[in-house]
Amino acid sequence: MRKILIILSALLAAACAPQQTEPETLTGNWILTAANGVRYPVQIRQLSGDRIVVVADKAFLSGRYSYAAGRMASIALHQPGVKAVEMRSLEGGRFLVTRAPSAARFGFQLQDAILSRADRDGGWGG
Repeated sequence: MRKILIILSALLAAACAPQQTEPETLTGNWILTAANGVRYPVQIRQLSGDRIVVVADKAFLSGRYSYAAGRMASIALHQPGVKAVEMRSLEGGRFLVTRAPSAARFGFQLQDAILSRADRDGGWGG
């Protein structure tokens, strides 16, 4: 009887202890909405807790990024002449592009664009 009481106490303590949850992965399909409303498909693959790969050739953002404290910063971009892109997290799991090449370079403004998950933003509508 005492063993059963000890086991039940241990189970109850484990059930009541605060649960550590894994942070949500960034891997998946995303949409980048530029300031002019044009939407671009983006794929993200999280390699580790602080390293991600972004595939966004139409938005000139493809490359490797670091991810820490709610910020993404480019490490190596695939587009020639694009040196730095940075984003910071917003409420609702979205990101704001805070640093990007000028609009003159690509014909649209990347800075202030919003990156949101495709499944939370009504899907990819082209």
